[in-house]
Amino acid sequence: MRLRHVLTAALVLSTASLLAQAAEVGPLHEGEAVVTGQDDGAERRRGLAEAMAQVIVRLTGDDALLDDARTAFLRDHPADFVTTLTYEDRLARKKVMDEQGTRERSFRLRVAFDAARVDAALTDAGLRLWQGERPTVLVLLTIRDSGGTFTLSRAGTRGIGQREALMAAAAWRALPLALPIMDPEDAAVIRAGDGGIGPAAVTALCRRYGVDRLLLGRLELTDAGLWRSRWSFDAFSNDAADPAPLPGGASDGLTFDRAIHQAIAAGGRWMARRAP
Repeated sequence: MRLRHVLTAALVLSTASLLAQAAEVGPLHEGEAVVTGQDDGAERRRGLAEAMAQVIVRLTGDDALLDDARTAFLRDHPADFVTTLTYEDRLARKKVMDEQGTRERSFRLRVAFDAARVDAALTDAGLRLWQGERPTVLVLLTIRDSGGTFTLSRAGTRGIGQREALMAAAAWRALPLALPIMDPEDAAVIRAGDGGIGPAAVTALCRRYGVDRLLLGRLELTDAGLWRSRWSFDAFSNDAADPAPLPGGASDGLTFDRAIHQAIAAGGRWMARRAP
């Protein structure tokens, strides 16, 4: 019995370690924006509007609602819902530059909104909130560029820009995403050359990383210097929808950061609509 407990604890610690570098998920009712100065009223209003837009997307999973009349009151009057706001000097921990202090500095405006009132405004408008625990998603992104084909990993020397774009897009939406470590065990089940894996590999990876879903992506550099991508979901539960193309996730002729942003936005909508 003691050995069983030791093995169970080791498995839990191993899984926790594998997920240690998942995209950090912030509070759903908090948003942020980069603004110039602390005393400019117009900049503050712009920053509050951007922060509220982030909160709307985090709570609903759908960035299309930022152009929807049902969210207009929240977007037009974000200051009415603020509980706290703080300014973080973006240069505070950096070496002083010659021009630093000669013009308005840029700050990160962090805003916390009244959770009950924001939720009520959205539900009163007939919108469904994405409630409950967010599923953790392992992203298997195969990238083909001028240097060849590889699978994006959490700490590899290739695909640094793509990794940063992926994690930033996920964090902005409060989506817990993780990348594989791509050790020999991962390499044994992932075929980087074709961007697809079979059901047995899906099951093995989901179990190893302790995730709920698997997002498969392929990003290819075109002759025009832009990127083509396609994405699909697979799941440990092997429900009827798997594998499924990700609606709105495919793109052609975009920069890689825009292609990734579009795919993660589509993934958020897909999961929010299927949430309990």
